[in-house]
Order: sequence, then C-alpha cells, then structure tokens
Amino acid sequence: MRALYAPIKTRRARSSRRRCCQPGTELGWATLAGPKPLGLASEAMKYVVFKDADWDWQRFNPATDFDLALKSDERVLGLTDPNLKPFFDRGGKLLMYHGWGDPQVPAQNTVRYFNDVVKTTGRAW
Repeated sequence: MRALYAPIKTRRARSSRRRCCQPGTELGWATLAGPKPLGLASEAMKYVVFKDADWDWQRFNPATDFDLALKSDERVLGLTDPNLKPFFDRGGKLLMYHGWGDPQVPAQNTVRYFNDVVKTTGRAW
C-alpha cells in the first residue's frame, strides 16, 4: 500500500510528483495493482514504448522505463505543458472534467495540471 501511494522514483529524479495510485482508488487495485498489469498498459509498453512484441511486463523497471514511456509516446499521453497562453490568445476556452473515482488516472494529476496552468497563464483567461 505504501509503495502504491509513494511518489514514483525515476533515474532522472529521486522522486516524482506522480504516484501510482491516489487515496480513494483502492476499489480499482485488483485491476491496477493485481498480480498482472492492466492489459492496456502492458500492450502500450510492448508496442509503443519498446516496439517489441516479445517484451515481457516482468522486465519493467520504473527507474528507467517510466521516463522512456513518457518520451516514446511523443508527448501525447504525457503532455503536461501548462503554457496554454497561445491557445487562450486565439480565443480558446477550456472545459476540464475529471471524475474523482477514475482508478486509472488519478484525479489529483488533473487538479495539479489545472493549478499549473493558472500559475503559468494567470487568471485573466
């Protein structure tokens, strides 16, 4: 339980603001933290990150593979740039919603991103 709540450790940083699970996601642990990884996650690692159909999830190393996964999806899933000023300057409006009970993507990540956007772009938008 402590490992699931703890910040993820990577080679680049001793610890990250990202966590595997947030408090409140316990009902999804049978899927998210069961004896085997979620199929969608292992398939993404196999085909998107490593591009190797024979890759085995038991070789996953969070210290190195987490950063590799963020890089290899070409900033699609890991996009966290809070500078939305060009979007807002063109008249863009952003509506965000995140269900607090989403076991795959912790809601706290969305709250943190929103706060980073406000800090970066200001409240004028």
